[in-house]
Amino acid sequence: MDPSPARLSLLVVAAGVVLDFGLRGGVGNLLVTAGVVLFVITLITNRRLAQTQARWLAIAAVVPAAGLAWRSSPWLLSSNAAAIVVILGAAIVL
Repeated sequence: MDPSPARLSLLVVAAGVVLDFGLRGGVGNLLVTAGVVLFVITLITNRRLAQTQARWLAIAAVVPAAGLAWRSSPWLLSSNAAAIVVILGAAIVL
């Protein structure tokens, strides 16, 4: 059983809202970075990533997300979003 499903659900919903708002360009791509950081923190603090390598891989997903905060363009958004999804997916599978 999950020790704290309510906290996990709240953090995932918060990360989703921040990501959706940032990807649509409301406040800027800085919110995407914040959403990815929140998601990574959620994965690590709720012990969803058992191996140390998986934790470091999840932390590495912040790098392409941070690139969106520095520069905003359509091709960067799609390529960095794809990189984030692939890296986080690999961390979760690992």
